[in-house]
Amino acid sequence: MKTLRPLLFFLLALPVIAQECLDFENFTSGTIFSGSQESISFNTTFLAQPNQLPGGGSTSGGSVSVGQSISALNSGQALNVNNAAVQICLPGLKEVSFRFSNQGGYFNFSIDGSSVAIPANEPGSLSVKGVDIVITGTMPNNRLTGEITLTAQDGTFECFSVGGQELQIDDICFLTCENPSSPDSAIPEIHCVEFEDLDKQGPFPIESSYVENEITFKIRERDGAFGQATSSTLRQAGHLGKEFHFQDSGFNVGSDCWSAVKFHFYTKEQVEVTVNGITTIASSISALDGQMIGDAMVVIQDSPTNSGQGIACFLGRIEDFAITGKDFYLDHFCVADCLQDCIDFEGENVGTKYVKGDTINEDGFELSIANPQSIDTPAQISTDNHALGSGNELFLNAGEINFGKVCFNGLAFQYGQFTDNFTLSIGGAQAVGNRLSELDGQTIGDMTVEVFVTQAHGDWERGVIRLNGAANEIALYAEGLYLDRVCIEECPEPLVVGFGEEPLGEVYENGDTFGEDNTTFTVCDFHINDEGSASITGDNQTGGTGQAIDLDFASLKFDLLCASRLSFQFANFGANGGPQGFGLDVRMVINGVSSGNVQNFTELNDTSLGGAYISVVSSGNSGTVTITGDLERVIIGGFNIQLDNLMQTPFTGGPQCHNFNNWDPSLTYGVFNEDLIYHDDGTAMAFLYFITVDDQYLDGTATISNTQFAGGSGQELTLLNSTAYITELYGDWSDVSFRFRDLGLASGRQALLTVNSETYSYDLITDLDGQVFHAGTDAEVTASVVSEVRDGKIVGIVKLDGIVNQIAIGGQGLVIDDICGTRQPAPILIDSQIVSVEQTAPGEFTYIWDVEALNVQDSDFFVGRSTDLSSFSRFYDHNVTVQSLGNDRYRVTETQPIDVEKRFYKVYLRSF
Repeated sequence: MKTLRPLLFFLLALPVIAQECLDFENFTSGTIFSGSQESISFNTTFLAQPNQLPGGGSTSGGSVSVGQSISALNSGQALNVNNAAVQICLPGLKEVSFRFSNQGGYFNFSIDGSSVAIPANEPGSLSVKGVDIVITGTMPNNRLTGEITLTAQDGTFECFSVGGQELQIDDICFLTCENPSSPDSAIPEIHCVEFEDLDKQGPFPIESSYVENEITFKIRERDGAFGQATSSTLRQAGHLGKEFHFQDSGFNVGSDCWSAVKFHFYTKEQVEVTVNGITTIASSISALDGQMIGDAMVVIQDSPTNSGQGIACFLGRIEDFAITGKDFYLDHFCVADCLQDCIDFEGENVGTKYVKGDTINEDGFELSIANPQSIDTPAQISTDNHALGSGNELFLNAGEINFGKVCFNGLAFQYGQFTDNFTLSIGGAQAVGNRLSELDGQTIGDMTVEVFVTQAHGDWERGVIRLNGAANEIALYAEGLYLDRVCIEECPEPLVVGFGEEPLGEVYENGDTFGEDNTTFTVCDFHINDEGSASITGDNQTGGTGQAIDLDFASLKFDLLCASRLSFQFANFGANGGPQGFGLDVRMVINGVSSGNVQNFTELNDTSLGGAYISVVSSGNSGTVTITGDLERVIIGGFNIQLDNLMQTPFTGGPQCHNFNNWDPSLTYGVFNEDLIYHDDGTAMAFLYFITVDDQYLDGTATISNTQFAGGSGQELTLLNSTAYITELYGDWSDVSFRFRDLGLASGRQALLTVNSETYSYDLITDLDGQVFHAGTDAEVTASVVSEVRDGKIVGIVKLDGIVNQIAIGGQGLVIDDICGTRQPAPILIDSQIVSVEQTAPGEFTYIWDVEALNVQDSDFFVGRSTDLSSFSRFYDHNVTVQSLGNDRYRVTETQPIDVEKRFYKVYLRSF
């Protein structure tokens, strides 16, 4: 057997926020673009297309041309779109905005192939394929004129089009969230093609192409026979959905490098396969099993029940792949990018044995060996090539490997497993099982697992594992496991803005913008004085070095579309007196949620705001603020404050968990503990009474221990006649789950669960299985329980299927751990500036406030009040009336109990 050559891969580098705009001033006036083939260059694809109409059909004979803008746009040249549409493609689009003027008819919008047409006679909003489209404007001279903004709800999009019958557009601006490739990549991508779009692109004659998931299948002839490829739903290849049917034809695909090609097939006819320029002819695909073609080994798994059907896997360095046949079916075509510059154990001596405490140092990483089973040789270097790497590999014989103490952003490795039994530990969370393939699709800690099985026969399997997400520690225990090509992606370096690129002494007034390190800043009001400014100073008092920015009755607004953590240094110099005589010098707005004006940054320490957690470390008047969460927009304002070294860390995604590992085990948490316990994910936990089935309120406690009764790792929480209430979730969560152990310390109703304000109590927590909360509504959530008995106690995992925005877990003797969930895109909460508050009647207060450029209807408003100004989990709309006063001003009248002091209340608007 030939030795497989080193494998190549690509790393996702540090995401970059970039903005570009197109104003058509450099185009020749009168230039006309028509049809779908004409293109102009703006670092992207720019195409003129027919305009789609409501109910189907499209315009013909339309055109797209460059000409003088109408007076309503007043911007030199613009693009005239007449009975046509314009498509623009740019990878990583997060937001697109442009100015427009429309004579009438219909708008047509398309996002990545999904289209919709709407009347073009009034402002409005809609959503297409996960992209929010907002149309704002007025009607001068009966032409709807204004701005259109397209914003991805989650992730990015690549292609959009806008069309109209009499439409003019200008100043198209693109905000992208880029992930440039780098040859120093560490983690391979796995791509699969399911052929579900075949009907939209086919049929496919020779030399045509089908494209899906960045893979291009070019149809080719079979040895001089010119057939074609078509879509089939017969499932001959043994997979679900559509499949490719090749008759006297085939395809070829190319790549920079794949380490594996795998697909489902059906054929009883002769095939011709080419890998890296080397061609082999076989009586069938099954006859290729065990062969080497172009440095790739072929492994075929035939269906035991359907002759001619099976799964083919080609393993090696594959840069070009082709197959043709007289009559064959293809489905579920998957490829794995190559692995290279990884830990391949070639620096170790063959036969070297490792015991507990030994380390392996390669490529700047230190791997350590543990020996949980106390055997003589938990690990050693082998050349058996069971992991299908090249040269040396590591064999774990009832041993554990710790992949190092680094900040992981991903991990991948090739493996061959010949004994059932493994334990994978990620950041304190654990998964235990038999075959590693069982991990596919699981979430462990803050990482998700993908397993690409290349071979599976009886008692053994081979494949590639990829871990996505973030972790500080990863360890794997296994028996009879071979590892090779261990690729570690460390967390990317953060992006730092130090204001050193701005001219010293430069002054920015309200509305001015400037950019540095791919971040655009806008100077705006501080909401106490509208005539403030920001300036670049060399007198840096923040503790940083070089220049800083001074905010004098001003705020700094900026977008962080790819960030999960922001930190900055500050200096806070002095009180301005404030509207009530207090020194209200600082204000922060995170994702649309305001802190209100506070005396200094230290007041925001250990609080949650806008779905993010704030930590402040200070000494005297200076210090550092760290904000952690899903960050999109931040505003920092103040009177006489300095900022420096704004550092943002890219978003890593994945679920967020409470695992109690950072809690103080010496403390006992009682009911209504005075302080909420805050977490980096922007949530907080409080402890409440345990309510029995006969409505008794039991005043118990909650404690931290390291017993691992619940099956997690590290510390866990024991509830004794108490309830853990996770508050301030900030929006909707999905895939919520938690581990538990029922101690069975009381008879009767021992456990309770509250989901979205609906509570059920149970004899055993396993009775939750199948329980539906808010049945029959849009907010329906279904619970499921997976459990087993260990040492006479029930241990398991509760999962909630549906959208959760409130959860409380209670028990008379219940241990819980790893409370996890994934935050969904949340509605923006807009904190408005209150103009006046007056008591208009006993127990009644009226608020008047300005809405900052917010154009919504009264029905969109919810009014909330809370002593915690950062929380919006307690919204309600009873005893409230809303009246528009015009000019973005509204009057809200709220009836409150007479004995409630109005100074504790603040009015918010919630816009959906």
